[in-house]
Amino acid sequence: MSKHTNKVHGKLNFLIVAVVLVIGAVAYLLVQSGTIDFNPSDLSGSGNKAIKGAKKAVKYDNRSEVVVDLDGEEVQQLLNNQDFQKMINNPEFAKTMEQFAMNADFAKAVEQFSMNPMFAKTMEKFAMNADFAKAVDKFSKNPQLAKAVEKFGMNPEFSKAIEFFNMNPKFAKVGMDFSKNTEFAKAVKDFSMSAEFGKAMEKFAMSADFNKAVMFFNMNPQFGKSIKKFAMNAEFNKAVKVFNMNPMFAKTVMEFGMNAEFNKAMTFFNMNPKFGKSMRKFAMNAEFSKAIDQFAKNPQLAKTMQNFGMNADFQKTMVKFSKNIDFANSVKQFSKTSDFAKSMD
Repeated sequence: MSKHTNKVHGKLNFLIVAVVLVIGAVAYLLVQSGTIDFNPSDLSGSGNKAIKGAKKAVKYDNRSEVVVDLDGEEVQQLLNNQDFQKMINNPEFAKTMEQFAMNADFAKAVEQFSMNPMFAKTMEKFAMNADFAKAVDKFSKNPQLAKAVEKFGMNPEFSKAIEFFNMNPKFAKVGMDFSKNTEFAKAVKDFSMSAEFGKAMEKFAMSADFNKAVMFFNMNPQFGKSIKKFAMNAEFNKAVKVFNMNPMFAKTVMEFGMNAEFNKAMTFFNMNPKFGKSMRKFAMNAEFSKAIDQFAKNPQLAKTMQNFGMNADFQKTMVKFSKNIDFANSVKQFSKTSDFAKSMD
């Protein structure tokens, strides 16, 4: 496997964990408040039993903006809650997620979020909130949370749920809307500039339990098949294409390249033997190899990569990376890690 492939799928693992945590937290709050009846059999399709009080999605109207203000300490308390831990370990929860993935109305609701400038601004507030960054720090140091993620990796029902997300054209279109939202791009930019967020990432890299969880994802054949579905999904590839053509997104990546703290976090990943062993498992997973093969045979993906090459801002970003001493040192650490070297065999 190439170094580029390892980097891409390391990011993919982190994104999946982030999606799990966000959906889990929202679902838990809705269950606790009684907004949702936690019964998988009642969640299929877009029937009346799916969500209490649900209405047909309407076009965003800036006359009814809602400001969300969450405190980092409150988020931390939710994540350490034993009931929350039990819920994300429950097989029924995985089945419920599968129903969400198949629910067209749910996809429309997410689409409304992605088109809402106020939501993007709220994300920006999260990025600038030192307490929230500290809460993420606590996440990464919590062995119980790492074990919960490990359960996700071993749960075939959860893998099936992700597969339904991948096959849902509406969900892919939602991702496309996110990529076209300049406010969201600015919010991501603030994340890249946050020193606290960079330090929190360091903690993830140092967590042995978190790396074990990633290893279970790599060993799960069903997860490999889910990745294959991504490669075959034309709508998803179109969404990636829009990212490539978005100058603001390219500039955001440029900020990552200039962020010393983020580069330090990458260094910790490189020096962690457990992370190297996890990458080795990727290389040994036959299903994962088949998924990569599908990527290589997908003409839409090839066109997407072509757009990267034609994007002037992306080229400028690569130049910034090449001139960044800290990033160069991070890459150097990769070559010094024996376990990472083994994973390249």
